[in-house]
Amino acid sequence: MWLNYKKIRLYSLVFIVMLFCANTREIAATVPQTITWSLLKEDSLLHIKNIQEIKLLHDELYITYEFPGGYGDQLLKSYSINWNTHTMHFTKEYYKRKNGTHVFSVPITFWDEYGNIFVTERSNPYIYELRKDTLHRNGEAIISSMSECPYELVLEVKYPFILSKGKYFFVGRQEKNGHQAIFSSTTHDNKQKIEELSKIIYDKRYPSWLVNHGMFIYCPSKQKGAFAYQLFPAVEFFNFSDGTTKLFKKGLNTFNSKTINEGDIWESNPIHFKYITSNKKYVYCLYWGLTTQRALQKYKQHTFRAEIVILNWDGEIYKTLKTTRKITAMAVSEDGKYLIGFDGKNFLIATI
Repeated sequence: MWLNYKKIRLYSLVFIVMLFCANTREIAATVPQTITWSLLKEDSLLHIKNIQEIKLLHDELYITYEFPGGYGDQLLKSYSINWNTHTMHFTKEYYKRKNGTHVFSVPITFWDEYGNIFVTERSNPYIYELRKDTLHRNGEAIISSMSECPYELVLEVKYPFILSKGKYFFVGRQEKNGHQAIFSSTTHDNKQKIEELSKIIYDKRYPSWLVNHGMFIYCPSKQKGAFAYQLFPAVEFFNFSDGTTKLFKKGLNTFNSKTINEGDIWESNPIHFKYITSNKKYVYCLYWGLTTQRALQKYKQHTFRAEIVILNWDGEIYKTLKTTRKITAMAVSEDGKYLIGFDGKNFLIATI
C-alpha cells in the first residue's frame, strides 16, 4: 500500500513538471521578447534607396535593391559578414558589364539547395546560371509564350525556386488583374507545362493579385512553402507533398475594400506582414500592422513597435520577438543564431 502511494506521488510530480514545462513553452511563444540590434558596419557606401530582397547564404549577404535616382531598376550586391566584429565587407556587384551598364533591369536571383546561383528577369523569365563570375544561359525559361498553361497568364515570374533541371516553382498571375497562384513549371521533351498548385487568395470576395500581394518562400527539404500576406494578418502554409494548406492568423482584418479602386491600396491600408525569411527549421515573419505613413510617424516619435513572429514549417508559433527599430527587410542565418535587418538607412545585426 505504501509503495503504491509513493508511485502515485511520483507520477503526480512528473505530471506537474511536464505541465509546467508545457506552460513555460506556451508563455515563451506568446510573450514577445525584446530584440537588441547593433550596427552592422560596412566598408563601402551602400547607395541604396529601397531593398526588394535580402538573403543570407553561409557568411554571404545578397542584396537586391533599387538605387537613388533610379526608376525601378534593381541591382544585386553581395557582402561577406564577419559575425565576431559585426562588419560587412563588399565583395561583388552582379550582372554588370565592363562599360558600367547592367545585363538585367529587374534581376530575380535564386539558389538551388546546393548553393548554385541562378538568375532570371521578372518579365523575361529565361534562366541563366552563374558559374565563375560568368553568366551561362541554360536554354530554359520558367514560362514563355510557348508554355502549356491552365489559363492566360502574365509572362512574368516572382519568387522562383529550382527543384531540379527543368522543374521550378514560382508565383505567377492571371491576366487583367486576375488572381495569383503558386505554379509548377516542368519541361520534358522540349515541351513545357505550367500547372497551378494553389491559388493565393485570402478572401474569395477579393481575388485580385493586387489585394493579395505578399512574399513567398519555399523549403525544398520539407516540400513546404509559406506566403505572407501584406494587407491581411495571415501567413499561409502550403504542403506540396500532400496538397494541404494551413493558415496562421494574427490580429484582425483591416482591409478596406473601397480602396481597391484607389491609386495605391498599399498606402491606404495597414501593412500586416512586411517581410518574411526562413531557414530549414523556422519561418521568420515581420509583422507591422501599420500603414507606411503611420509607421514612419511612430518611429519619429520613438513609439514604433513591431514583432517578428517565428513559426515552424507546420505553421505553429515557436517564439515572438519585439523590435523598436523600423525594420523593413531582414534575413536569418542558416543556423538561426543571427538576424540581419535593414531600417531604411543602415544594416543591423541581432543575436537571437
